[in-house]
Amino acid sequence: IVINKADQSAVTGSLASSTITFGNTTTVTASGGTGSGAYEFRQNGGAGAVTFSGSGATRTISVTTAGTATIEVRRLGEINYNDSAWVAAGTSTVSSAAVAPAVTTSAAASIAQTTATLNGNVTADGGASITARGFVYSATAATPTIGTVGATQATNAVGTGAFSNAITGLTNTTTYNFRAYASNSVGLTYGSVLSFTTLPNAPSAPAAPAGSAVTTTSFTATWVNPGGATNYFLVVSSATNFATFVSGYSNKAVAALSDSVTGLTAGTTYYVRVRAATSGGTSASSASLPQLTVPNA
Repeated sequence: IVINKADQSAVTGSLASSTITFGNTTTVTASGGTGSGAYEFRQNGGAGAVTFSGSGATRTISVTTAGTATIEVRRLGEINYNDSAWVAAGTSTVSSAAVAPAVTTSAAASIAQTTATLNGNVTADGGASITARGFVYSATAATPTIGTVGATQATNAVGTGAFSNAITGLTNTTTYNFRAYASNSVGLTYGSVLSFTTLPNAPSAPAAPAGSAVTTTSFTATWVNPGGATNYFLVVSSATNFATFVSGYSNKAVAALSDSVTGLTAGTTYYVRVRAATSGGTSASSASLPQLTVPNA
């Protein structure tokens, strides 16, 4: 005897949520069909991977791999009924587990005596919104963190991408360690520690130079470091108002505390002044030295 089984009537399925966060679950529910045959569930496509647990018309979906997962349902046939066709219950997007953000520290810029600009970059939010970002810096802590004794926190508007903070109130000629930070709901990340040194103040003006070893065409100008200077600028003129300059001596850069002034005219008075300099600036000019060269015999 051949029994021609009837087809199951339409079966449908529905997802409780179309998005599953990694580590969490959702449910899928099947309905429809004829009789009391069991429902079956499967994944049919998608780069993600899920598993099913439970029994009856509703199953729990758990995530094993991030990506999309197309979920299908059907109802098995019993006497006089064929199994129903597989039907899609929907596609669930399985999102990866959120992690702490990624952040880098970039070199400081616009460094002056008491100010500097700190730079950083939140390169990834870790799958969760950035809740805070900024910098911590210190002249005493080698690896400053938020709350470290001696460290200062500078906050910035939240978000990803490059950011910077203009820092004020620093101390001249001081080395600071700093690093960027960013946080989301998962955790706090620090960038690498970088450092910068603020500039020294400009030195005071030197005292007037002294002259020695005077000849008909030359003499030696000597001066004293006013404190902290690293180099000097020498000016020599035959005019008391320095309206003109001896060739080669209009702000001549000198590293030492003396310089030989040559190419002069016998029996002529020359005026000499010097300025001291550091990486932080240049002083005012010293008082002027009048120096007479030896007249011709």
